[in-house]
Amino acid sequence: MSLCTYIARQFVVDAQQTIEGGGVVVSDEGEVLTLLESAGMVKRHAEGEVIDLGEGILAPGWVNAHSHLELSGLEGLVSPGEVFPDWIKGLLRERTGLSDADFDSAVERGAQRLLEGGTTTVGDVDSTGASVRVLAGHPLRAVVFREALDLGDNARKEEAMAALRAPLPSGAALSLGVSPHAGYTVSDALLEELSADLADRELPVQAHWNETREEVDWERAQPSAFDGLVMPSPGRPTLERLDAAGLLRRPASLVHANFPGEGDARLLRERGVVVIHCPGAHAWFGRGDFDAEGWWAEGVDVALGTDSLAGNAALDMGREVSLFRKTHPGASPGQAFDMATRAGARALGLDGQVGGLSVGSRADFVLHQGEGEALEVLTSGMSQVQRIWVSGVEICLGEGRAL
Repeated sequence: MSLCTYIARQFVVDAQQTIEGGGVVVSDEGEVLTLLESAGMVKRHAEGEVIDLGEGILAPGWVNAHSHLELSGLEGLVSPGEVFPDWIKGLLRERTGLSDADFDSAVERGAQRLLEGGTTTVGDVDSTGASVRVLAGHPLRAVVFREALDLGDNARKEEAMAALRAPLPSGAALSLGVSPHAGYTVSDALLEELSADLADRELPVQAHWNETREEVDWERAQPSAFDGLVMPSPGRPTLERLDAAGLLRRPASLVHANFPGEGDARLLRERGVVVIHCPGAHAWFGRGDFDAEGWWAEGVDVALGTDSLAGNAALDMGREVSLFRKTHPGASPGQAFDMATRAGARALGLDGQVGGLSVGSRADFVLHQGEGEALEVLTSGMSQVQRIWVSGVEICLGEGRAL
């Protein structure tokens, strides 16, 4: 077995532990074998090739829990609009006529931006097949959530199920999830079919939920700006519908969650559901405060994501963490770092595999440059990404490919 030991001035294990002058021993299969918690341990127990990374901060790569990389080509083309349905109409208009090659190029470009910002794992919603095609051969670790929506149309339901059942490319390192898009685009019939299809498949689930007031009004069958754009409200809460289909009783995450109702937090805690907040998209749409502290107080994990360039100014998880801290000054650096690493891994069903560097985890880590205490530097937008490894293989940032 070929081993390699990496050492750095500061080595971040996770949000609770930073080692001064320590290191990590990595196997040739890209797994963390040993943590060396002091310079003395490094000197005595370093194995194989020893790579001294100097004065940098070695930390787990960011975990982007929610993105739409296929929309990267729409950067700057869609405005937020007066109400959220305006944005949806603009998005649909700009997507019309785009080819598979356009979507493939968008995913490639978006994945490169994530890598350059220090993201090593992404949860990406795929409605076109582009993410499966591109990320199957890309160094970025990915959970691809195949999007399912039908707007009450049986033909679209069958199309969504066929896409979900399509096999992944042979040898692909990525893994699969399913994304029932949102309450207002997914019928009870589709939820029932998803439930039956997933009964024997351990796939994570991710859905958009209560992003806007318009969605809340729709859910309650009240007049809203969604009228005429989506299917009629079934008159039942989306959480109730998802839970009845068993889709919350597995690794599950809900994106945005800006308007929870009474008892919703308790249900999410009981089901182990992770809420995903996208600070950049939240700011881009000019939304109000996000109550992270309220979710934490109820025992619900909160992860971070970028969403898409059709509704955000960048695809950069370091920026998302920094924005979160600016809008939540009471949050500690450790809490913010945890949201962008461990909590994201849990949202994607990868808890213990990514988002931290512990014995048995994947050797996905990033070398940052910056002066000061490690977590403060990493979560305040003061660091610069220098080098990146995924499964122990260094990635060439200029091309998004392994060295």
